[in-house]
Amino acid sequence: MYLTERVRARTAVELERERNKASVDLVTQVKDGMDFFESEPGGRTRVIRRTSSPAPLEPSRQSPTAGEITS
Repeated sequence: MYLTERVRARTAVELERERNKASVDLVTQVKDGMDFFESEPGGRTRVIRRTSSPAPLEPSRQSPTAGEITS
């Protein structure tokens, strides 16, 4: 009984680790403003939502470079 539970828990962790790796790959492929839904047989649904990219900061509001910093 103990070994069965241990194997089941270990399998769940490995499956989640693989899902997370796939999610990282997916995020780079999903276009801005799109949603990706992944459903599992148990009823859990994972949503990966890619919002549109934020506008770049104005040059005056960006962080200073190392040469611009004065003490």
